[in-house]
Amino acid sequence: MPKANSKPASRQKRQFANDKGTGYPAPTPKNPPMRTDGEATISTERVTMSVRMRFNPLRSLTPDRLAQYLDQFDLGFFRSAAVVWDRLERRDYTIKIVAPKRKKAVARRGYEIVTIKKAPAGMEAMAQQQAEDLQYFYDNLSATDALRPDQSGGLSLLARQMMDAQSKYYAVHELVWQPSPNGLTAQFVFCPLWWFEGTTGKLRYMDSEFQVYGRDMLPSEWLVTVGEGIMEATSVAWMFKHLSLSDWLAYCEKFGQPFIDAATSASPGSDEWNQLVEYAQNFGPDGGGVRSQGAQINLVEPHGSGGTDTYSKMVENMDRAITKMWRGGDLGTSSSPHGTGASLQEDETEILETDDCALIEETLATQISRFVIAWRHGPAAPMLAYLKFRRADKQNIDQDLKIDQFLLDAGAPLAVKDTLERYARSCPASVQETDLLQPTPKLPALPDPAKGDIAEMANAATEDLVTTLHEILLPLIKRLDAISKIDDATIRQHLLEKLLKDYPQIAEAIRHDNSLAKELSAPLAGALVAGIAGKTETK
Repeated sequence: MPKANSKPASRQKRQFANDKGTGYPAPTPKNPPMRTDGEATISTERVTMSVRMRFNPLRSLTPDRLAQYLDQFDLGFFRSAAVVWDRLERRDYTIKIVAPKRKKAVARRGYEIVTIKKAPAGMEAMAQQQAEDLQYFYDNLSATDALRPDQSGGLSLLARQMMDAQSKYYAVHELVWQPSPNGLTAQFVFCPLWWFEGTTGKLRYMDSEFQVYGRDMLPSEWLVTVGEGIMEATSVAWMFKHLSLSDWLAYCEKFGQPFIDAATSASPGSDEWNQLVEYAQNFGPDGGGVRSQGAQINLVEPHGSGGTDTYSKMVENMDRAITKMWRGGDLGTSSSPHGTGASLQEDETEILETDDCALIEETLATQISRFVIAWRHGPAAPMLAYLKFRRADKQNIDQDLKIDQFLLDAGAPLAVKDTLERYARSCPASVQETDLLQPTPKLPALPDPAKGDIAEMANAATEDLVTTLHEILLPLIKRLDAISKIDDATIRQHLLEKLLKDYPQIAEAIRHDNSLAKELSAPLAGALVAGIAGKTETK
């Protein structure tokens, strides 16, 4: 909780140092017009009174009253509309789902401190120093909520709180600057919008719940984020949904169980009549009636499910409208027969998230970072560094691969390191900045079965194989031919036995002959391709 200030009104006198007639001396070059004493404007009494005066405006909210609240907001009186919008964000089931998703989208991206691309000559060192100062500031800042001081966090919580401007037009933080020998940081105290009014166009802070008009706020002491104010249209859609839900509930209570129609011939007021009345009342929880047998009663009731369909369609349409306003599409939260695909929703959601990042970046740059830089470098120092949230750019991997392959084939130089980073792959330490991708060697074209390449290759390979086998086996064939021409059976038998003894050496010589393997590889490859082609044609 920020330090209590018993005299907040005295701070109305403080103005920027360049204002005349304030009685405050001009700052030194390295002292921007900001408070660094750790004192807060918001007092403990202010918070306690606001907590005790909480109420639920939804119980008595009607279309006419909501219209009055919205008109008052346009006039600069924020309290009624802001309280209604706050309760709707907490209690409506659809808004409770979609609003946090929108607010958390920026916070989950992470951030980095970057310097401008082309710093003026001689200011490179200053740009690096500014980046270090901003890095320390945003790494060590703290954020909390004035009405919930137990909540605490860093830049992620601050971004979610600033995104409340997209909900209610404004998100306001009080700044409590915290300088230290290591650098400057600050505490951001998130304040509810009903503590402020805008009857003059600019926000003004009200010190009490009973004030109508507030006092001016100094830029160096407040962070004001201005957004779209989606809750204004959301509250209108919620009202239509709320009325339909109320009618739907009344319909279910009335027609959820059947009524009792009891008939008797007894006279009204007789004991028999009264007993039947008591029986009907005890039997039916939702009511009933007793009539004489001669009386006729015609019940008017809806037929089919037309009534319930009307209510359900209205509720569904309003839920879809709320989701689209917050998220840009309804496919991620509710089913829709009118959707055109998830890619459309992703594109719309990405547009909103990118714009939200830009809003937070620009607000912090103009209202926070410039004061952090002025604290060390003086008010006249140019801003050479800034905070930037990481973008989740949509990447078409297939298209990028085709483009890279085309560039490689055309001989364009592609750096290995840049390419790995673009595809989110780790880069080995041995890779240098100047290393370039090398195109993959082209393999010879496979034979085309439709053109008869396989048959031609097989015929040519067969002829080569026959020639090779003839050359290798010719000595063996000649010895067999010579043996067969000998008439003496004993000599012929002896020569055959000698050939069998020499066969292992002949076989070893054939095995070491590479020419045979080379000639066999071609017909085997052709047979493999032919087999695959034949299976493909069969399928």
